[in-house]
Amino acid sequence: GGHSIDIPVPIFGLAVNGIIKKENIKQNNTATANCSIFLTKPLGIGILSTALKKGL
Repeated sequence: GGHSIDIPVPIFGLAVNGIIKKENIKQNNTATANCSIFLTKPLGIGILSTALKKGL
């Protein structure tokens, strides 16, 4: 399934594939107090990209 949309600008999604050792996997459902957070992009990137699209 999916969604059908009709908009004047292209949209896209990204995927990353790779190989990792099982003991190095970080899952988002096993977090506990004092776990580190790995930020892969700045917080608020959605707001920034929307502003760029609108020329702000």
